[in-house]
Amino acid sequence: LTRKEDNRVLGVILRGTDYREEANKSRGRVIAVAKLEKVVAKCKFIMKLYGYEYLFIATEDSEYFEKMKEEFGDKCLYVDQKLVSHDYEAGGYVACSKLLDIDDGKAFGRRYLTVIQSLANCQALISNMQNGTVWIASRLNGSKYEYIEVVQP
Repeated sequence: LTRKEDNRVLGVILRGTDYREEANKSRGRVIAVAKLEKVVAKCKFIMKLYGYEYLFIATEDSEYFEKMKEEFGDKCLYVDQKLVSHDYEAGGYVACSKLLDIDDGKAFGRRYLTVIQSLANCQALISNMQNGTVWIASRLNGSKYEYIEVVQP
């Protein structure tokens, strides 16, 4: 994803899997993560308000990814990467790193860096929770986003 004036893109970070409500319950913790429906509504509002044509999706959660593709169709941009899901209510807590089961660390790292740089090249950024990806993308972007928000639960 390269930055061009005619290429208006909203970056969207959706942490799921081990940060889902079910995962929090099985670990007895509370981490503030916005519901997917709230993030989708915010994306639609910001895309219309700022005139963004596309969204770039960064997620490891297969359900979140499919829901975004269902909602936004061919407006979705993404890097092809491993997506995972887990039933925490039935199977207990499993860390995302275990779910991803990374075979080739170099390839995984290159894809992750591609995702981060793509987010940095977007004109705006929305995330469902505060995380390192938000921080790194913002730093690479030089804090030049037109709009940035961590959607509150």
